[in-house]
Amino acid sequence: YVTDTLTFGVDYAYTDATYDDFLGAPACPAANVNAAGQCDLSGFVLNFAPKHKGNAFVEYFNDSAFGDWGFGARANGAVSGEYFTDIGYSDASFENGYTVIGGSLRLVSPDEKYTIALIGKNLTEEVILQWGIPSGPNSLASLRAPREVAVKLGAKF
Repeated sequence: YVTDTLTFGVDYAYTDATYDDFLGAPACPAANVNAAGQCDLSGFVLNFAPKHKGNAFVEYFNDSAFGDWGFGARANGAVSGEYFTDIGYSDASFENGYTVIGGSLRLVSPDEKYTIALIGKNLTEEVILQWGIPSGPNSLASLRAPREVAVKLGAKF
């Protein structure tokens, strides 16, 4: 807490994850086939393991902003470095890294029984590879959700 109404948070992760020994992988970049014809991924970075990743948020909440109604606002961001999503290490499975911005606005009734919120996710509409794998001459891939904006109504009974 920075003040009674303002909160700030941040986290960061550094990951140095590589295979010590990995002979005989089912898929292999052509340059990594050893003299015995085995795939050798020793020293390769693990899939879904970016070196750098982090999140930050700032949140404001005043429990009597509009008469007795509370008002809250939150902004958050997440960053990720590059990573592969498949053990074949093909271009189709490579995510360059991303920055995602989100936020919300909410009203809370005086008795905290009712809430109304406007929520936004991926507001800058980043295109993010969730997973990608080679499949013959083509590639199969899935992307993470695009921009999402929602209104949420809540009631406690």
